[in-house]
Amino acid sequence: MGIEFFEKEKITDNIIAIKDITGVFMYLVIGNEKAILIDTGTGAGNLFEYVKGLTDLPIEVILTHGHCDHAGGAKYFEKVYLPEEDFELVKIHSSMERKIEYIHFSGGENVPDNEIVGERNDGYLKLKDGQIFDLGNEQLEMIKLPGHTKGMTCVLFKKARIILMGDGCNPATFVWDDESLTVKAFLDNLYNLKKREADYDTVLVSHGNPICDKQILDGVIDVCKEVLAKNDDAIPYHFMDYEGLKMAKEINPKTFQRVDGGIGNIVYNVKKIS
Repeated sequence: MGIEFFEKEKITDNIIAIKDITGVFMYLVIGNEKAILIDTGTGAGNLFEYVKGLTDLPIEVILTHGHCDHAGGAKYFEKVYLPEEDFELVKIHSSMERKIEYIHFSGGENVPDNEIVGERNDGYLKLKDGQIFDLGNEQLEMIKLPGHTKGMTCVLFKKARIILMGDGCNPATFVWDDESLTVKAFLDNLYNLKKREADYDTVLVSHGNPICDKQILDGVIDVCKEVLAKNDDAIPYHFMDYEGLKMAKEINPKTFQRVDGGIGNIVYNVKKIS
């Protein structure tokens, strides 16, 4: 199984963004004695072999949540942490059927099924809010941000003053599926995250461009408030076979940027607002 489905980009001297064929980002943090891989992509290609080509240190894995595009490539890693709230979700999303469907839908239509890694059988360690991973040259703090999923977790790089918000808060945050919270509950959790704003200068996300404007948090907060007040654009949104979805702010379909020039957006389920 090849490694041709990956490419890398240096964020700092010890943080590498890795993108798979569907465009999702993973982040490798190289410490003094071990490395941490944050998320494992969709399972297209052998991520384990690719990462071993970037570091010869022991590797532990943090999964920010249980969706197939973040947990799909975890099979060959020994020590994998996942929020307990997503333990049931990952059983569905790490299935071969779900991974194949997502990869073929998201730009990997030419990826053969035999180039997609199988399901993980070794279980997961519990990833907890406030948990610290000490790499010597960096400390990673876990900050829960339920909304996108019940277990969604951000990662604060304490020394680098960087936060990985991932799918938790980004230019098109999805809060519509069965495992998502209501827009109101998500907004309450965004306010909690805002209390940590003084701890970081740079925001990383998992789709689009890896580095995102720090104002993204305020932007998504404002959009959620508009949805709750029924003042958003409520543009019908289509994703795979799901129905009843709305995008809060209108976007340019070519650039995916908001037409009003604002930062931050959400896709929500009309039945899961308050």
